[in-house]
Amino acid sequence: MTTFIKRALSTLILGPLTILILWMGFPYAQSLIGLLFVMCFIEWFRLCFVTENDQQNWRKVLWFSFGTGYIVFSFIAIFYFVYLSPGILIGILSLVWASDIGAYLVGMIVGGPKCFPTMSPNKTWSGVCGGFMMSVGTGYLLITHTDWKVFNLDGSYSLQANLIVVACIALISQLGDLLESSVKRHFRVKDTGNLIPGHGGILDRLDSPIAVGFVSFVCIVMNIFYTFIQTAPSGAIIFRPFASF
Repeated sequence: MTTFIKRALSTLILGPLTILILWMGFPYAQSLIGLLFVMCFIEWFRLCFVTENDQQNWRKVLWFSFGTGYIVFSFIAIFYFVYLSPGILIGILSLVWASDIGAYLVGMIVGGPKCFPTMSPNKTWSGVCGGFMMSVGTGYLLITHTDWKVFNLDGSYSLQANLIVVACIALISQLGDLLESSVKRHFRVKDTGNLIPGHGGILDRLDSPIAVGFVSFVCIVMNIFYTFIQTAPSGAIIFRPFASF
């Protein structure tokens, strides 16, 4: 069985199953996210400490610490999305999957120059463009034909603002995939695991959603901080320099 068929079958089975579990809401959605978090943590631990490499122990600990923080903060945002509405996460996953599928198919059919051969040898510029366009197109259909929205502007939803956020998700999705490829090359492994046929491990499959989650976490924290300094008492001198931001 070819890699393409394995990837297609895995996607056709796991994609709808994931959407169904998320759509069922509490406690099924939260249980699924929690299980995925634990599996990601285990894979990352194995990659840092079990996989054979010639790194010194302190480097392994450093890699593990940064990677664990990256995963934890990402899943905090993912849990938050599910808490708000499972539909938010389903929409984000749809954009990520559209980006992956578009990049894979266009890159395989069109081919062309490699964009980052030292980090991801198989990634082409045609694939990057195809994945970006397919993700943005999917986002446009979600925004215009469903109740799914990701950005609220002055109490009313703006198509332009939502499309900008969708484009950012599409870009971050591809950067997450590139980051994962770079990390795997650093550890000299092809995949982070072999649990999913045609895809590899859980981290291989969730590289893009985790990247979107991490950036979302940073944005959420910045928004909370901005709201706090705007509502801080006038006597709170330490926050005054930031009040004009």
